[in-house]
Amino acid sequence: MKTPIRERFRRGGGALLRISLALGIIASGTVLAAAPAAQAADIGPALTNVEAAMEPSTLSIPQNGNASFTIKFDACVPNAAETGDTWTVGLPPQATGSWPAGFNITNPADPTETWIRVDIAGETATYTLTEAGAAVNNLCFKSQFGGRFNATMEQGEHPVEVVIPGKTVTIGTVDVGEPAEPDDVWLPTEFQKSLWFRTGDQCANTVEGCIGAVIYLPKGDHGVVTVKDVASPNWEFKADGPLLPIILTDLGNGVADYSPAPDRLTTITFTAGEIEAVMDSAGLADNQSLYIDFLINAKNPTGGTPTEFRNTATGVKEGSEPWSSSNRIVSTYAGGVADGAFISIKKKDVAGNDAQTADSAVDLTATDGTTGLVFTIVNSGTQSLTDIRVSDVVTQGSASVDGLTCTFPDGSTGTTWAGPFPSTASFTCEAQLTGVFAPHANTATVIAKGDGGEDITSSDPYHATGTPTTTSTTPVVPTVNPAECTVEDQGTTVWETVAQPENGNGITYGDVTVSDDHVATLTATADEGYTLDADALGDGWVMNDDGTATWTYQLQSEDCAAAPPVTPKNPELATTGSNLPWGLAGGAAALLLAGLVTTLAARRHRANQQ
Repeated sequence: MKTPIRERFRRGGGALLRISLALGIIASGTVLAAAPAAQAADIGPALTNVEAAMEPSTLSIPQNGNASFTIKFDACVPNAAETGDTWTVGLPPQATGSWPAGFNITNPADPTETWIRVDIAGETATYTLTEAGAAVNNLCFKSQFGGRFNATMEQGEHPVEVVIPGKTVTIGTVDVGEPAEPDDVWLPTEFQKSLWFRTGDQCANTVEGCIGAVIYLPKGDHGVVTVKDVASPNWEFKADGPLLPIILTDLGNGVADYSPAPDRLTTITFTAGEIEAVMDSAGLADNQSLYIDFLINAKNPTGGTPTEFRNTATGVKEGSEPWSSSNRIVSTYAGGVADGAFISIKKKDVAGNDAQTADSAVDLTATDGTTGLVFTIVNSGTQSLTDIRVSDVVTQGSASVDGLTCTFPDGSTGTTWAGPFPSTASFTCEAQLTGVFAPHANTATVIAKGDGGEDITSSDPYHATGTPTTTSTTPVVPTVNPAECTVEDQGTTVWETVAQPENGNGITYGDVTVSDDHVATLTATADEGYTLDADALGDGWVMNDDGTATWTYQLQSEDCAAAPPVTPKNPELATTGSNLPWGLAGGAAALLLAGLVTTLAARRHRANQQ
């Protein structure tokens, strides 16, 4: 004799009220090392938005019955909390000995990153803030402890209490009534599918075979029935598990018999995605029913989040309308989830490059140091956000980011938005990066406010490099002016001079300098976008390692002769005091002497004639 399947999951026993709480690991289950004890502090009194409740708040069960429940404990962690800080919750003492080791509350965007670790020992749940969790602003969480009351105890109301930081609170009551009378053996009167959790953690970590399933034919003879069941998106059939045809017989007085009947299963298709079985109920009496019993795998761990598993099975009896039966179960198990204000920004260029590190910098030479940038901003928390601010700052190099514009969920544009920015919503921003001709980095940042009113932020860097596209150019050979003597230079040495070239053709010239030993020097520097052609340099030019060129030239000199002195023809001639030059004075004297001689000669000639 066996207890009917339905009874096995509907009835319970024991001398005391037992609370079967199913807890598990939210993410990977990895237990993170706590911070050193010297750094840890009990921050329970500093928690905010503390809530504790039981759902439903009141349960009424017979003394030998059962009922499902969920205990919830939610709170927010102060921003000043540090790695290793803890707080505790005292669980109902009726549940002593029924807890698993604990669970993790993880980053909603990365389940592998644990923010809060919960360890359970006896009646105490200890919450520990991890290093990753301590780095989160406005961190809030929701934790749930779900299970089933199985009561055999004194009749009356029994409070359900928890100890939260600083006080003990009553979160609900259990009203235990008179024992229920034993039921007759349950026999289905219609086509029916049943589901139940086979594991204590309700598929939170154990996914293989964590759900049991039965498909019943109505009691009695229905001939040959083709049964079909198709897997749902979040679960599949355990195809390597047993699929057992069983005849359930009511023997009277609440006694049932379960007899395997493999011959009643004529054909079967049993895969992870589908079951199709031909069941033969011919000859069964009204106190008998044929059913198949099989197992279901969850495709992924539920991770402490209440999860629904459901689908619809069909049965086709020749000559009759098809039967169908839908069934669902929802995990009352829950560990915890982050419930806070979180925002993330992800920046890529238009080609899809993240380039978050210098090692992954994008070479923008081919695009002349230019690319478009696209920012994707997501509200990854559970709170609606306000006061959204987006910016981008160049942190390395001389390039620029211009034209930053966001299109917000309400259709408005800009870089600031009042919100509200709903949970799971997103928007994009665009900007243009130009002038990347050397190693470059810029960082995009988004800032917002959550329910706590404090700023939350997220940043994402982008790295690039590039080589400017250049045009070859050649510096001119400076003009050397010859050394020429002038009247003023008589008796001195004069030197060649160099004419200062004009800037142009992609070249900037320095000033011509002349050393003490009369060596002229000139430097030519290529402008941005240009490079000096080393193979085409003129006379005197030499390339330098830094890409500039230097022209040198030894200046030549010219000695300027002094003018000869002028000597008077009659140096003994007395000076008359005239201001006339010597030459003029001498000429006048000569003319005067000639006149005198002529006059004397004329007188002598007249005297002779007389």
